[in-house]
Amino acid sequence: MLKKRGLLRSIHLIVFTMLIGVFFVLGPNPAQAKKVYHMKVNSQMPPGDAWSIAHVWYFDNIMKNSDGRLKFQYFFSGSLTKVGEDLHAINSGIQDIGLISPGYTPKQLPLSLGLDLSYTSLAADAKTKAIAALYKESQMFQDEWTKKNNCKILYTAPADILGFFSTIDMPTLESVKGKKVRTYGMVADALARMGGVPVSLPISDSYEAAGRGIVDAVSGMGLASGWTYKMHEPCPNVVDIGYGQYCQPYFAMNLDLWNSLPKDLQNLFMEWVPKEIEYCTNLFEQKEKEAIEGFIKEGITIKRWSDADKAKAKQLVQPAQLND
Repeated sequence: MLKKRGLLRSIHLIVFTMLIGVFFVLGPNPAQAKKVYHMKVNSQMPPGDAWSIAHVWYFDNIMKNSDGRLKFQYFFSGSLTKVGEDLHAINSGIQDIGLISPGYTPKQLPLSLGLDLSYTSLAADAKTKAIAALYKESQMFQDEWTKKNNCKILYTAPADILGFFSTIDMPTLESVKGKKVRTYGMVADALARMGGVPVSLPISDSYEAAGRGIVDAVSGMGLASGWTYKMHEPCPNVVDIGYGQYCQPYFAMNLDLWNSLPKDLQNLFMEWVPKEIEYCTNLFEQKEKEAIEGFIKEGITIKRWSDADKAKAKQLVQPAQLND
């Protein structure tokens, strides 16, 4: 009996030793060793907006090329975090990734807000490329996001030209004086210099504010976004005031989460940024065209301030805004 037990122990020891050898030769099962990162992506914009379509395209492509290690869940119209609270939600870890508009957090992102200077470009991607270059060179700019706000910028998104939607006809610069305008960021500063009365409201509250007569006009959003939000319904007067591209939104990730990612996944995020910029730029061109066609179909006439009024408005704003 003792001999049998000794024989069994020897057999067990041999089998165990063989299994250990197989483990070291073959290594662990890759499927078991693979860590999957689940991330929540929030945007203040509705799903049909160009920014929303573009960021889903960006993250979907990253997910497809991550070998199953990245999974994204999308939230729109501030359904995960209220408009203006994204920065805090990301830097505290409540939210993983989100669209940040510096105009809602001027004290936390003063440099980034300053890069939204009025009357600087008509091209959707001009500021995006300029800011990307500046970020590489400026330690102060980097520190504003990393050290001060615990965020990693993934990319800055292109934006369309400013939309100006009013409940009453405002065909001239003079007609803006004394009028209450829902607006945002540096657009608010510009409109104040033109004589308007800026009203700070989240973009999601703009439709109701105009419909209830709280504001006379709505701006601080792109022409294409205005069509998505159906701003022409309470504001049937659409006018081009010659402002150009109106803001520079950022897509950022919690810095601690970013630092926890393997290098190859970090590289994957960065490799898709140029493709995202190109895709989003082309998308805005398409969406602006669709918006104009949509307004016309709805019987809305898009007016333009005269060249003289556009020039005068710009002179009221710049270089005073830059100097301040």
